[in-house]
Amino acid sequence: MMHAQSNCACQIRRLWQQRSTNVHLKLYSTAVQFGAYQKIFEMLQLSNLTSFESERALLSGLNATHVFTVVLKATYDIAENGDVTPADLQEPVSLSAVPSVEGTASTLVREVELTLDHPGTDVIVNGSVHAPNARPVSHLDAAMDINGVRIQFRCHGDRVWEKRGWSVLPSAPEPFAKMPLIYERAFGGGHAADASQTGAVEDPRNPIGKGYCTDPSRVIGAPVPNFESAQTPLSEAKANKIFPVIGLAARPAEWEPRRSYGGTYDDAWMKSRMPHWPSDVDPRFFRVAAPALQFPNPLVGHERVVLHNMSRSGQLAFKLPRVIPIVRTTMAGRIIPQEVNLRRVIIEPDLGKLVMLWRSTLDCGADGRHVEKTVVDLRPMRRATPAVAV
Repeated sequence: MMHAQSNCACQIRRLWQQRSTNVHLKLYSTAVQFGAYQKIFEMLQLSNLTSFESERALLSGLNATHVFTVVLKATYDIAENGDVTPADLQEPVSLSAVPSVEGTASTLVREVELTLDHPGTDVIVNGSVHAPNARPVSHLDAAMDINGVRIQFRCHGDRVWEKRGWSVLPSAPEPFAKMPLIYERAFGGGHAADASQTGAVEDPRNPIGKGYCTDPSRVIGAPVPNFESAQTPLSEAKANKIFPVIGLAARPAEWEPRRSYGGTYDDAWMKSRMPHWPSDVDPRFFRVAAPALQFPNPLVGHERVVLHNMSRSGQLAFKLPRVIPIVRTTMAGRIIPQEVNLRRVIIEPDLGKLVMLWRSTLDCGADGRHVEKTVVDLRPMRRATPAVAV
């Protein structure tokens, strides 16, 4: 055990010193893997009585306790008329982040799903902006409505920054019929450092985007972001100017503001807390959606979703299915009902796909190894009783 803990400390120290990509998730998975908080799946029996996918793990909690975490993941097909039905092929729980382009820093298709809990529900959209009837346009407004929240933005065809007089301005847009809604095409990014600067210059909210600069002359001839807020259009390149990051996909742990919520991995942590989480971790670190799509209270199902110009049909409207999972865990011979909440909704209009993920956690104190078995089931939905004529 001491050897495993030593290896754990060495790996964490090396990851922290290198500040490697995805550092928080690597620290997290390394700390969980070794020592007293290893994933002991062989001790945690799982009986999934649903047709959906489920997974479980014993994780290190923020207060250095054992937290037993159970995830239920449902995959649905969305028809163009809005009908939502369970998919024949259920997607497994993602145990690691999945980039859209393997081996590169690219927009995430999936973020880690078997994690510690957080408040509310995150809503994610992986998709594209579609011109009506697939007829190319130079620009187009798109929007999403869900649970009283509207996200609206503008999409332009490809443009580049041009020098005009004393200003650096966008060129005329190229027509497009479909534009991928990815962070590579949103505001952000950066450029190599000048002689007076240390390290790369980048927007920490979206390092893989484009448009951010400390000198407008650095972006002449470079692509202009395709997505912008109608309220703050990208009308001119300006030094250190910050524009909204338009994107509805998951945001990685190493991007701001998630990175700041992940805690402080310094010498004091190495001496007093490792391999536990730092004492200043904020639960918001585990939230992955764009800020405007982080609902403070959990969604429950039956919420109406409307996508405008984000599907081939022009408008796609449907309701989230109403599902009530039940999780019961046997610990030291005692059956404990666990609270379950909808934590993540993933909408993929181009694929006609909807994913819903529920998470349940049980703080076991120092007795996590006493968890014996967990049963996951669904509560039967009551059907309205037809009226009887008298």
